[in-house]
Amino acid sequence: MSVPSALEPELAHYQRQLEEATAAATRLSEGLDPDHIAWRPATDRWSIGECLEHLNVTAELYLAAIDPAIARGRANGMTGRGPFRHGWLVNRFFLRALEPP
Repeated sequence: MSVPSALEPELAHYQRQLEEATAAATRLSEGLDPDHIAWRPATDRWSIGECLEHLNVTAELYLAAIDPAIARGRANGMTGRGPFRHGWLVNRFFLRALEPP
């Protein structure tokens, strides 16, 4: 995955972070057997596999919603320059809800 050169620098930074996190998760989980991936440190905690699945599903859902929204914005001439900010509602409730237990 490469970062398009026309991408806003702040967004290119997020893209690189996603790529680095994906590579790190791959490196960390290589060589683990299924028992290690499924092991939970406690009954109310997630396993490595559950954490990775959560990250993948969340990323897929976001991209499925974000990509069309970006396309619509561009088609309507709605572009902007960073830095970008989330509103208080997103910061306070939505992003916190994404954290695994």
